[in-house]
Amino acid sequence: VPVLAGVSLEGQVLDDARKPVVGATVFMHSAYPREGTSSFCPTCYPDCQKRARTNAEGRFTIKELDPSLVFRVLVAGSGLRPQFIDDVDPAKAPVAAIVSRRGEVDPERELRGVVIDPKGHSIGGAVITPVGFSTRTEHRYNGFSDGEALAVSKDDGSFALELPSAPPQAQWLVRIEARDFATRLFYKLIPGAPSTVYQLREGASIVGRLMKH
Repeated sequence: VPVLAGVSLEGQVLDDARKPVVGATVFMHSAYPREGTSSFCPTCYPDCQKRARTNAEGRFTIKELDPSLVFRVLVAGSGLRPQFIDDVDPAKAPVAAIVSRRGEVDPERELRGVVIDPKGHSIGGAVITPVGFSTRTEHRYNGFSDGEALAVSKDDGSFALELPSAPPQAQWLVRIEARDFATRLFYKLIPGAPSTVYQLREGASIVGRLMKH
């Protein structure tokens, strides 16, 4: 079987004022085959553990990527709103990522925590997303658009998730996922509370489609 030469993904991260973003982290979050299907889960490809930081011009390079794959890229950094970029093909022109900077955040709409593994070690690059909330009179689940609210844990496992608008006294359901760990849901979370430790277990997720008959 011939060995395909790796390709490099090059790009630049700019903020919404079109200024270069220094020190942002670019993650190869997940992938899918350019042709056909694969038995790998989207985040299980070896390339999905690669990342790079932007330089003084906001530019980055991630080398030796599988040319048979197309990627979903995640951009995150201090003071930024994390941003997914879909259908990134390293074989094509350099990618330009436009991210928004975080403004002042109402502490009552922010959820803070630290993500750790079963041995108590921090997990960096975990993705934290809200699934829904509930009050005594209202329930909302899976009603948020992809990327509407999102956080990525730092190397020390810490994160700050700015939650969408919700009624007072709402309790939140949040999903945390990270490579090599089983995705986990955490219930009855209260924004504005002190930072909480969230522990993931080693494992995987099974994704499928349920068909009638």
